[in-house]
Amino acid sequence: MSKSRRLLLVLGLWIGCCAVAAEVPWQLEEWREPPAVYAADDMTFDFPVPASVRPIFYEGVAFEGRPTRVFAWLGIPKNAAGPLPAMVLVHGGGGSAFADWVAYWNRRGYVAIAMDTGGCIPTASFEGAGIRRGHDRQAGPGDDIFAIDRPLTDRWPYHAGAAAVLANSLLRSLPEVDSDRIGITGISWGGVVTCVAAALDERFRFAAPVYGCGYIRELRALYGDTPVERIDQWMELWDPERWLPYVTIPILFVNGAADPAFHVSAWEKSTMLPGGPVYRSLYRELIHCHRFGMAPEVRIFADWMLKGEGVWPQLLHYGVSGDKFSAQWEDGFELERAELIYSTGADSGWQTAPAALTGAGAAEAELPPGTTACWLNVVTLDRAILSTPWVEMDHNEK
Repeated sequence: MSKSRRLLLVLGLWIGCCAVAAEVPWQLEEWREPPAVYAADDMTFDFPVPASVRPIFYEGVAFEGRPTRVFAWLGIPKNAAGPLPAMVLVHGGGGSAFADWVAYWNRRGYVAIAMDTGGCIPTASFEGAGIRRGHDRQAGPGDDIFAIDRPLTDRWPYHAGAAAVLANSLLRSLPEVDSDRIGITGISWGGVVTCVAAALDERFRFAAPVYGCGYIRELRALYGDTPVERIDQWMELWDPERWLPYVTIPILFVNGAADPAFHVSAWEKSTMLPGGPVYRSLYRELIHCHRFGMAPEVRIFADWMLKGEGVWPQLLHYGVSGDKFSAQWEDGFELERAELIYSTGADSGWQTAPAALTGAGAAEAELPPGTTACWLNVVTLDRAILSTPWVEMDHNEK
C-alpha cells in the first residue's frame, strides 16, 4: 500500500472518530517501522519451551516518559521454506504471552508472535495458576484496563494497541515472513485489542477476535463496581464500538452464546459494525478459556485467508419466513449437518433443534413454538461452525 493511501486511512480514522476519540494520539506511521528487538536468551523458565520458539523483547511505546520493552515469544517453523504466513497472538485478561500457542501455529507452517500486553513475563507455557509476573526490563503499564488517572499514552489500551501494531511491523521485517500474509487473533480482552488493532492497521490480512467485542458498558461481568466515570471514558476512547466501523479487512468473530463475560447481545451488535467482510462462528456453548484461542475456526479461516487452502463461504442471505428460518451461503464446500439454536424467552436458555440441508450451501429449520430469538449454524466436514446473525422474531428477511 502506498504512503499516500496509508495517510488517507489514518486521516479517515481521525475524521470518523473525532467526535468521540480524536484525542487518542495513535502514532500509526511511526509504528509501521519495525521495532528494535532485544535478545532474551539469558532468561530461564520453569516450564518446557518448544524448540521452535524463543523469547525476545521488542521496543514498545514510552511510559511515563521512558522507553519500554514488550516481552514476546517468537516462533519460526523449523526447516520450512519461506516466505511464510504469520500470526500475531494477543492473550486475554490475566494471561500472558504463551509459548504453546506460538508452537501450535508453528506446527501448521506459520511464523507466530505472542506478546505480553501487561508488562509481564509468563511463568507457564499456557493456562494455569500463577501464569505471569512482572519484569524489570523496562516494563510498560500493567493491565489496569479502566484507569483514567494517567495521560492517554500511559494507559493500558494505548500500549496494548501499540504492541499489536508493532508486532505486525516486527513480523513484516523478518525474511521468513510474507508481509502480505499476516493475521491477528486474540482471546477475551485480547479479542478487544484485536478489534481495535484491526481498525488501526489495515496491513493485517484478517482479524479473528475470540469472545472479545464492543459495548463493554453492557457487560457488567467485566467491570463490576468500577466507577461510572471510568466506564464512560472507556466507551468514549477505547471501546470497539467506536473502532469496528473502520475495520475494512475480513474479520471472523467467534463466541459462545452462553459466554459469561462477552454476552451474545453485545457480541452480535459488534459483528454488525465493521465496514469490511464479516464472518461469524457462534457456538451454543463455548468454555471461556485461553485454549479456545485455538478454536478450529480460527485455524481454518487463517488457512483460507493466508494459504489459499479450503474455503470459508460468505453468507448470502438469511431470515425468517412464516415458521421457517432459512439461510444460504456461497456454494463450493461440503457440509456435515445444520442446526437451529433458539430461545423461547429470557429464562429458557439456548436450545438446539434439527435443521435440514436443502441444497448447496443452504439450510432451513422449522421454528419451535414460542421462539423469540434464534440463529442457524452449519458445520463443515472439517468441523468449522458457520453462523448466521442472531435474529429476533420481529426481524425480516435479509
